[in-house]
Amino acid sequence: MNDAAAYLAIVASDRLPTPGPVALELTALVQQVDVDFADVVRVVASDPAICARALRAVNSAAHGAGRRVATVDDAVRLLGLRGIARLAIEVSVLERNRGGIAEFDYGTFWADALARAVAAQVLGRLTRRVPADEAFTYGLLSTIGRLALVSVHTDVYRQMLLTLGRATAAEREEAERAVFQVDVELLSALMLRSWGLPALHVALGAPMADGETLPRTERDTATLRICRAAGHVAGLLTAGSVSRRQLAAAMQALADVSVGAELAAEAFPDIVEGFRDSGALLAIRTPVVGTLAEIYAHATEVPAQTNP
Repeated sequence: MNDAAAYLAIVASDRLPTPGPVALELTALVQQVDVDFADVVRVVASDPAICARALRAVNSAAHGAGRRVATVDDAVRLLGLRGIARLAIEVSVLERNRGGIAEFDYGTFWADALARAVAAQVLGRLTRRVPADEAFTYGLLSTIGRLALVSVHTDVYRQMLLTLGRATAAEREEAERAVFQVDVELLSALMLRSWGLPALHVALGAPMADGETLPRTERDTATLRICRAAGHVAGLLTAGSVSRRQLAAAMQALADVSVGAELAAEAFPDIVEGFRDSGALLAIRTPVVGTLAEIYAHATEVPAQTNP
C-alpha cells in the first residue's frame, strides 16, 4: 500500500515542517561526544521561546524540581542535554506550524497532539517503561506527518478534505493512505528520526536510508505502544462525542500497556488537568472534558465525526 518513493519525495521537500535553526543546532550539539555544557546553555538562551518553555517545564508540578528555578543553566541541568533538545524541537515545530491552509483545522490538530502528549506522559510515568518527558515529546509529534502532507501536498490535501467533508479520524486516515500512498505514523517516525528522535522509527522496524535497520530496544517498543494508547485516550478528550466502540478501543489499548480500568480511572483526572494546563502554557485551545464516568454515560453507538 505504501510507496517508498512517496515517503522519499515528502521528506526531501523544502516545504516539509521542520524545527527552527536553534532546535536543530541544539540537537546536533548534544549528540557530540564532548559537548560543552556552556555551549548548550548559550544556544538555549538565544531563543526566548525555548527558554520560557524550559523554565515552565522544570517549575511545573509534574517535573518536581522542589524549588523555583530561575536560570537557564539550572533548567538545562534539570532537563538534561537530550531533554532540552527534545523540548526545543517541540517548541520550534509548534510555533512554526500554527497555520496554513484554511481548510485544515490547525487548532484541532494541535489540541489532539497535545492530548496525545499529556496522555503519553502520564502513561510513561505510570508504567515506568518510558521517561515521562520523552513520552510527552513523542506523543506531541507522533502525527506530525499529517502536517507534512498538508504542507508538501497542499492542493491535493485541500481537495481531499473537501471531498471527505465531515469524517471520522479513521476515514481520514484511510483517505490519506489511499491518496498519498503513505502512513502518517511511519512518515512521522521518519521525520522524528531525521531530527535525532529515532525511537518510533526503530520500533516500527523501518529501514534506514541504506536499507539497514537499527536494533530495537525494549524502550523503543514501549514508546510506540504508549503513543498508540495515548492516541486512543486523546480521542476521548478531543472528540465532540465518543462512541462505545472508541471507549472499548481505548480501554483495550490501555490494557495493552498494563493500565487496567481501575488505574485508568485514577489516571484520567491527571490527564485532563495536564491537558488543560499545558494548553494554557502553549496557547493551544483545549475543549472542556468531563470525567471518565461522564464520558461513559454519554457514549453513543455511532463513531464521532471529526474536523481535519
